[in-house]
Amino acid sequence: MADQVGVLATGVPTPLNVVATGGPEQISLTWNAPLPNTVTYTYNIVRIDSNGNRTTAATGISGTTYTDPVVGLVTYTYE
Repeated sequence: MADQVGVLATGVPTPLNVVATGGPEQISLTWNAPLPNTVTYTYNIVRIDSNGNRTTAATGISGTTYTDPVVGLVTYTYE
């Protein structure tokens, strides 16, 4: 499985150092908050599969991690 992460931040600063780590039936995304980190930003996580199908995996994520429960040997790209 290839880890591919694309960052598309709309209306908020782009998160920094985004990393995707694949595991058994999950993909963990981590990132650093943009500076100044005195403001809490929320993010929506969009998953795109290898067929181009877009799915909103999560909305309103205010932290700097997200674990996506996925099934199968599919390559995903995240925005």
